[in-house]
Amino acid sequence: MKRMQINLNEKEINKNKEFMNELFRSEKLSGVSKYFTRINEKGIGKNIDKKMTLENYLNLINPSFHQILQIGSPYHDEIRYCVKGYEQQVTRLAWVTCPLNKKNYKAISDIYLNIYGEKIGKSGLLFIEDKE
Repeated sequence: MKRMQINLNEKEINKNKEFMNELFRSEKLSGVSKYFTRINEKGIGKNIDKKMTLENYLNLINPSFHQILQIGSPYHDEIRYCVKGYEQQVTRLAWVTCPLNKKNYKAISDIYLNIYGEKIGKSGLLFIEDKE
């Protein structure tokens, strides 16, 4: 099996915001978790940020934010999407995680194709060979 990590930083920022918006709003993902976390300025305390909303987070995103989509990596049975950035000396993260299965892979692949106009395996990938 090939696992992959897709670095979305090289994509257009507005497309990345669209992708994040669609992932968070998708009702086609099963077993999905969508949440925000924050780490304070001293680097301690990773906490769920219950006050953060999708709209507010999308407004915070700027070119310095790091965005990655991981399929089967680092966990072979999971799809993970993470956006990480800094705002007022606080590290802010947004997460979408779900089981790696055909239904979830198809839903995410369809969103990716719709937003970026290419199949999920076409660009920006780092393939990791399993030693199975």
